Amino acid sequence: MCVGGSVHLISSGKVLCNDLGVRWLTLNIRIFCTPMASKSNDKLDALRAKAFDSFGRRDLTGALAACQRYLKQDGRHANIIALLGIIRFEQGFHAAAIDLMRRACQLAPNDVGLRFNYAKMQTDLGQAAEAEPMLRACLTAKPDFDPAANLLGVALLALGRPAEAATSFRAASQLKPNNYEYFANLAVALRQLHALGPSVAALAKACELAPADVALQAELGKAYYTARDPEAALRHFDIATTLDPLNMAARSGAMLTRLRICDWSMIDGDRAFILNTLMRAREGKATGISPYVTTLISNDPSHCMAAARIASGVRVGPVSSSPNLRTPSAAKDRDVINVAYVSADYREHATSYLIAETIELHDRSRVRVFGLSYGPPEQSPMRTRMEAAFDEFVDVADLSPRLIAEKMRSLGIDVAVDLQGFNQYNRMEIFSHRAVPLQAIYLGWPGTSGTNYYDYIIADADVIPDENRQHFSESVVWLPCCYQPNDRMRRISDTVPSRAECGLPETALVFACLNNPFKILPEMFASWMRILDRVPGSVLWLLDDSPFMQANLRREAVARGIASDRIHFAKFVPNPEHLARLTHIDLVLDTLPYNAHTTASDALWMGVPVLTCTGTSFAGRVATSLLRGCGGSELITATLSEYETRAVELANDRERLVAIGRMIKQAARSGSPPFDTLRLARGLEAAYVAMADRQRQGKPPSHLDLRAAADELRR
Repeated sequence: MCVGGSVHLISSGKVLCNDLGVRWLTLNIRIFCTPMASKSNDKLDALRAKAFDSFGRRDLTGALAACQRYLKQDGRHANIIALLGIIRFEQGFHAAAIDLMRRACQLAPNDVGLRFNYAKMQTDLGQAAEAEPMLRACLTAKPDFDPAANLLGVALLALGRPAEAATSFRAASQLKPNNYEYFANLAVALRQLHALGPSVAALAKACELAPADVALQAELGKAYYTARDPEAALRHFDIATTLDPLNMAARSGAMLTRLRICDWSMIDGDRAFILNTLMRAREGKATGISPYVTTLISNDPSHCMAAARIASGVRVGPVSSSPNLRTPSAAKDRDVINVAYVSADYREHATSYLIAETIELHDRSRVRVFGLSYGPPEQSPMRTRMEAAFDEFVDVADLSPRLIAEKMRSLGIDVAVDLQGFNQYNRMEIFSHRAVPLQAIYLGWPGTSGTNYYDYIIADADVIPDENRQHFSESVVWLPCCYQPNDRMRRISDTVPSRAECGLPETALVFACLNNPFKILPEMFASWMRILDRVPGSVLWLLDDSPFMQANLRREAVARGIASDRIHFAKFVPNPEHLARLTHIDLVLDTLPYNAHTTASDALWMGVPVLTCTGTSFAGRVATSLLRGCGGSELITATLSEYETRAVELANDRERLVAIGRMIKQAARSGSPPFDTLRLARGLEAAYVAMADRQRQGKPPSHLDLRAAADELRR
């Protein structure tokens, strides 16, 4: 899961970084323009000096006046025309700036600096295709011009050519090996190529060159987290927080890393600091507070909303107003709605395990489904299945967010569905361009985006009860069934490993929680230890994430009076083998405030009871939705005290526990709502039709309650 989504480093100078996360050099005419001869005139010399001096002091008004006075007397001085163009550009008069820079280049066609500045403007305005040949010409004329090599990398990334971009950034770094920004940009390109090791190495070099750069240290911490090196991740997060104790990206990253290895030594202070900062922050003014971390540590949906709103505003800013990407109207000349599911996880991943059959069952007389994939490359059975499930599968991994938005526009997409949200590899920037008439968030992220570029969030009445809709920036679509899809065609290994092969005692009652370990908070673990204490001979089976996590949890168990050998760990195995081994579990103990999601439906499909405590936030209500749909209401509790009592009661009544498991398995296999995949497909289609109908009628998005359509969707 993500630490904080994609890299967005701070740009240098006054020019903001683009959606690729690349550090751009500021325009600097005094460095990149060749001095030109001018009329020998003391007054003109003074005006020229004043123009450049004023610009250097950021007095744009003074620089503008000096340039204009100069050009009245000498209207063909390329450097002054170029400086005027840069001033107008920084003032927001982009068309005028481009015209001025074009004129300057015509007057001095061999001036490499002028051409660089012209290409910089074009790249900044999303005209990378026009900038590329000019930058290549700069490098032909001056092969050692490292800023041009760097900017060419920026343009190539924008054009969806990350491998070429990496070559260009690497060339820039070789020309000037002490420039940390070139290595940081190289890391961005390599990460887009999913070359994790080389990307980490490039980012580490950037940090070596700029050890006091807080943003770089935090990004390197994120990179090491993704590379599953928690020690290195914490080292760089700690450097960042030492440099800037208020850097919330580093604080959030460090907290998530500690949660992942179940190191709770600092959790009280970290949690209080993050949540207090979150609630004090003015909307859009704070940066770096991770929505993911917030969802893990808080059961309050207002906290989740605030973190999402801040993060989405910082990541992409306001909705794009680019003329060529303004939202079109939904197609009126056809009955079939074009729906694009956009994800990084069309691979061996929980999202695909859940949604594969739903995509296959969509009624092609109502919807045509497109799969847009920007995730890491993978050759696997699930990837092959997902590619075949869609009417059209498009790999857009090399494209920038803007180009992906343009691709959706060219495909004639009516409804774009983001399956990623704030999760790892996300590119929420795609949706900020508003290239598609309707945009929705669904499945991958259990909460709001906090922004206005998603029209709808698709849910059910359990995960978003009516009283919680105020905590969502999107209009809610309430499906008439469980919102979470499930794949009834999932393969289960024919070979069931023995308890001994799983490292479990032969006769003990097995409690289990195979959620990601960062969902385990100390309050939850303490509850489990009290349950173990009241059920002699029972054991707890957890997912093994790292040796650090094992050691920490065994130590925490002993501190709570439970022998460490009662804690057992399940290794990562392929999904078919994982499903087969679930039969050794007697009772799943769910987590709070972030429930089991895919892991809960896996257990229920295999007939394993899941005991949950219903939370307040979306993430804490998913297991309740699944259990209610399976007829497992007695497994839903409202408080941790009730949760513990119910767990002990069930553990002491094995016949009842077995009967509940048998009932759940029968309900799942006979099409109870969480496993009625055909019904869910029809519900999603009804949602897309309802969205499109409102849009075609000129009505704004509004909450859509489809629960009344439950009977109709059974057909």
